[in-house]
Amino acid sequence: MKKLITYDPEIQMAYLYVIPFTSEIEIESTEELEENPKLNLDIDQFDRIVGIEFFGENASKLKGLTNRSKIYIKKTSNDNNYIYSFRVSQENHLQKVAFHHVVFYFADKKYEEFIGFDIIKPSLYGYEILDSLSEC
Repeated sequence: MKKLITYDPEIQMAYLYVIPFTSEIEIESTEELEENPKLNLDIDQFDRIVGIEFFGENASKLKGLTNRSKIYIKKTSNDNNYIYSFRVSQENHLQKVAFHHVVFYFADKKYEEFIGFDIIKPSLYGYEILDSLSEC
């Protein structure tokens, strides 16, 4: 299986595949997260975030995770739906922002210190795929 997280120390950039790319995925656009322009989001033809580019300090947080094949923890939300959670840190969030059915979490009020995200509409991605990438 191809790596889900890559890191390039030369340009201090990391890339996280939200789901493994297949021949069916076509990136339609790349958008900066408005609150943090150091996070670029690749959006496919189904309006899903399929990849995230990280730059600078946030990229180096992913450096140690490049060999992980299970990147999510499957949780039950307050309304008894499943969410898939990715974290680089267990810090409490001070800010969060929702974009394309994904909630991004930050440890500071300026949206600079990325700590993770939750996929809140897993049906867009496929439960089977997300389960295969999850620890629980």
